[in-house]
Amino acid sequence: MANEGIKIGIFMSSLQIGARENLIFQVGKDLSKKGHKVLFVFIGAHEKLLEKVDASCETINLLNWSNRIPLIRKVNKIKLFLGIWHLKKFLNKEEPDVFLSISIPPNLAALVAKTLSKAKTKIIVRQSNIISIRNYPEYKCVKKRMRDFLIPILYKNANGFIAVSNGVKENLQRLLGKSLNVRVIYNKVLDKNWRDEPKRKPKHSWFHDPNLVVFLAVGRLVAKKDYPTMIKAFQVASNTNHSIRLIILGDGPQKNKIEDLIKNLKMKDKIQLQGHVQNTQPYYYYSYGFLLSSVSEGMPSSVIEALGATCQIVATDCPSGPSEILAEGKYGRLVKIKDHKMMAQKILESLEYRIPEAKLLERAGDFTSKDGIKEYSDAISGFFSGN
Repeated sequence: MANEGIKIGIFMSSLQIGARENLIFQVGKDLSKKGHKVLFVFIGAHEKLLEKVDASCETINLLNWSNRIPLIRKVNKIKLFLGIWHLKKFLNKEEPDVFLSISIPPNLAALVAKTLSKAKTKIIVRQSNIISIRNYPEYKCVKKRMRDFLIPILYKNANGFIAVSNGVKENLQRLLGKSLNVRVIYNKVLDKNWRDEPKRKPKHSWFHDPNLVVFLAVGRLVAKKDYPTMIKAFQVASNTNHSIRLIILGDGPQKNKIEDLIKNLKMKDKIQLQGHVQNTQPYYYYSYGFLLSSVSEGMPSSVIEALGATCQIVATDCPSGPSEILAEGKYGRLVKIKDHKMMAQKILESLEYRIPEAKLLERAGDFTSKDGIKEYSDAISGFFSGN
């Protein structure tokens, strides 16, 4: 691969732009610079997402008409289902040597399309989350999904896997067997400018009050993030320390439920939802601490970004990711899942005993996007050559 360019397809979700997506766009650019033909493939992607693709790469947006239909526009799973046949036709026509799929719903669509096609393309699956598996108590909090019965059937047709953490790798091997061809590549999303001081603070008044200490949470408002535990923990902690505040960035189906809980606990003056924010870096930079209360993850980029901003981190020791990022508590505080009292205790402890910034930055150096880009390029090379 180093001497002769190959054709590489990269298949991504068509809705969001986050740390993961920005990293993969850089991977595509790097592969193109090395002489490979890179095709970014989407199903019904919006313009802002398409604009992120480097000019050196080709962009293919299947079912681009779907963005004009309100019912379909914001539902990625419907787009993927409708787009499988078109994806099959793409594989038959372009016959990429390698096709890298970035997350679980696109993974399933890519593997169905490959099964239907005549292409000899090697499918590489990037696994970003833990899957529920029976008889493993450590996964008891992982939500069971309809897709779970499809994963072991379709994933057997993949030529290789990239797991975002050792915990995800172990989960895959328990599901599909120890002989699985898996490489671990962390979400190395910190670019060289991440620690730079932003041009301005966020507008929120709490960042401009020297008497307040701001904690941050970032992530979709969904059940697996378990925001109720975080909110209850913050209520307990704020009863002891009246100067702390919590800002939550993100949107999702649990928004009303979370707002009602904040209201019922009389915490509206101490916890606020700010919705989806495109540029989160200033929020990380000016926050003292960062909270994660998830019951399951893969390798949460938000914790890595908080580490790069030298936030004091309190996170659940869920499967998987936080423990690996924080080196089992060396670089942040780990708490049990759904234990709001323990989380409250660790929030207060983080105010009393701060982990030095130099120590946090040293660990953050293990998650640079420069290293991540190289590891993805090397992995694709290895999968193509059979190494």
